[in-house]
Amino acid sequence: MTWQQGGEGPINIASDGSRLFVANRKSHNLTVLGLDGKLIATIPTGDGALGIDYDAKTNRIYAANRGSGTATIIDGKT
Repeated sequence: MTWQQGGEGPINIASDGSRLFVANRKSHNLTVLGLDGKLIATIPTGDGALGIDYDAKTNRIYAANRGSGTATIIDGKT
């Protein structure tokens, strides 16, 4: 199965069980997909989003941005 996910250079993925979070290295963003593959949101990150993780306890998504040397923390509710 292949989905168009709205970012360039997808490199890592995480999930909360109902959504997929995709780190996009080239477009410097994170895309959120439903499990049906439909694009829910595109969220800006720092340059070169690389690693991604979801913390179920805090309902936060973490993206490590290699190009800018930063981390982006996203509230999973919004």
